Amino acid sequence: ASAALSVDHTALDGFGVERTFRAAASPGGYVLRDEHRNVETYDFGFGDPSVDEDLLPGALIASPPDWTPEAVSAHANAVAVADFLNDVLLRNNIDDEGGALVSTINCVVESDSPGPQQWVNAFWSPVSRQMVYGQVMHEDGLRSLSANLDVVAHEIFHGVTDVTARLEYANQPGALNESYSDIFGIVITNLGNDDPRTWDWQLGERLLPGNVPFRDLEDPTRHNQPAHMDDFMVLPNTQAGDWGGVHINSGIHNKAAHLMLTAEDADGDLVLTPSEVAAVLYLALSQRLSMTSQFSDSRRAVVASARTYFRGLPSDQLEAKVAAFTDAFDAVGITD
Repeated sequence: ASAALSVDHTALDGFGVERTFRAAASPGGYVLRDEHRNVETYDFGFGDPSVDEDLLPGALIASPPDWTPEAVSAHANAVAVADFLNDVLLRNNIDDEGGALVSTINCVVESDSPGPQQWVNAFWSPVSRQMVYGQVMHEDGLRSLSANLDVVAHEIFHGVTDVTARLEYANQPGALNESYSDIFGIVITNLGNDDPRTWDWQLGERLLPGNVPFRDLEDPTRHNQPAHMDDFMVLPNTQAGDWGGVHINSGIHNKAAHLMLTAEDADGDLVLTPSEVAAVLYLALSQRLSMTSQFSDSRRAVVASARTYFRGLPSDQLEAKVAAFTDAFDAVGITD
């Protein structure tokens, strides 16, 4: 299909919100392909991607029948993240070459399933190079994890990390991997609100039973994460040990990002804009980190990236902005 045959469609997403998205013409109807951003959305029919990964991405979602809420969420949210990559970070999709940004909904890893058709997880597959989404049961039926923009952004940024820094998924590099995904998930969710002091810092809310979020970047301790290196948890590099605490110790680096984004000057004004923080962290991730980078390496990468990014400012303004980053790392005990 040519781009000229793509048209806008409107349907409800997983939260009952009306979304407008582009679909491509195909024989007998339309398919979930946004040809402008090269975003495609598929259905796995509740198959197990851990067993049948070779069958991914599944069936390209088509209408008729009508668009389902989980399909709308996954597709519209992926396009929103692609827009952010392109418009804010000047990155052309995950691979920076305009490659297809692929999502698959209705996946169930049976070994980790709490009930029929349920799998309360999502992941970026470095093998298939795509996003995979499970779903959780609510009173009104199954809700896809793709319903939350922050979760979709989180998984897509695992893809960005996978093709840039390639941070190992264990111990401190793994915690950095998780943290950078968390941070960009929150930044993208709050896009349009230029005052992070009023942001929603919770990630994955309205998905788990009782609507308990996965994490809170403003106060990581709310969800059993440390917020300072004094409380860093040394855990075994096993699945039971969360691969050395990748989803636990990430709270420390997350808190540092919260402090960067909310740093104030003597007059009570924000020192940094959200787009400035996003740009500096993206430069650090994509250009200065490597597979075995530690928290201290992230600090050095961020500070060096800040000095590069703000190099055209007068020295007093440059130092004030760099200090907002160093002070944030100091506050959580991430030293050079």
